[in-house]
Amino acid sequence: MGRSVLILGAAALAIVAGAEIALRMKAPVRTDSLPYYHADNRIGYIPLPNQSGTYRGGRWVLNDLSMGTERPFAPTAGRDILLVGDSIVFGGHISQPDKLGPQLEKALGGRVWPISAPSWAMQNELQYLRDHPQVVAGADRIVFVLNALDFGLPTSWKTDQKHPLPPPPRSLLWEASLRHVRRLTGIRPDPVPVHVPAAMRVAPRDIVADLTALVTAARKPIVLIFYPDQAQAAGSDACGFPLPAVARVPGIIVRCVKQDARWRPTYYADDIHPSLQGTRVLAGIIATTLDADR
Repeated sequence: MGRSVLILGAAALAIVAGAEIALRMKAPVRTDSLPYYHADNRIGYIPLPNQSGTYRGGRWVLNDLSMGTERPFAPTAGRDILLVGDSIVFGGHISQPDKLGPQLEKALGGRVWPISAPSWAMQNELQYLRDHPQVVAGADRIVFVLNALDFGLPTSWKTDQKHPLPPPPRSLLWEASLRHVRRLTGIRPDPVPVHVPAAMRVAPRDIVADLTALVTAARKPIVLIFYPDQAQAAGSDACGFPLPAVARVPGIIVRCVKQDARWRPTYYADDIHPSLQGTRVLAGIIATTLDADR
């Protein structure tokens, strides 16, 4: 009897160990998970490079510079577009081929390099460009996709639930099992109180001055695409919201999505994110703007 128990125990341990090894061999592909992030008090947070996975059925992938593409960053002899934004560009609810970057590349040709993070503000985005001058130098055009919430305070890291930090859990098998149980039972972890740890708090900067400095340093067209939320798209304001001060920086190109006849208030998956159809139309609007600028 004792020998049988030992054999069964050893077999169970071997199965568990094998499952854990199999999960780790798949890393950094992560199933039904958000990407891991780096966080600090300069950029707030940024997805770590060289990851891929799925979240709520949508596949995401990040290259060597945290861009939303499988290709390592390498400017081409053709057309290279740097696409900068928040969750509108990140497209967490949309699978990789249908995200704004790939759709813009399909509509425009050339290469599109999307850099974004959910809930980034313009200051976070400008910090990435200061940290990666080789990206600015390698692009032929820089395109920001901006909504009304992007012009205020920078976004700081708050909680692991939205922007999880490494290291990975000790057991990937345990994490996968918990996710499976939660899907079956509908039980979710209690929400963590949202506050900004003092060490992670990003100090506000003058984004008008920072954008002006970028125009001077980049010496290439910089396009601001102003994107309205669903309520703004149906409202009376010509652009969806009052134009912010960054719209008056000399040397930039401004485009209001709402002013394009192709855009519809029905092109939303929720109150702000574009649907699949909306993403394709938005890509077409950006492509038209860039083609007109050639």
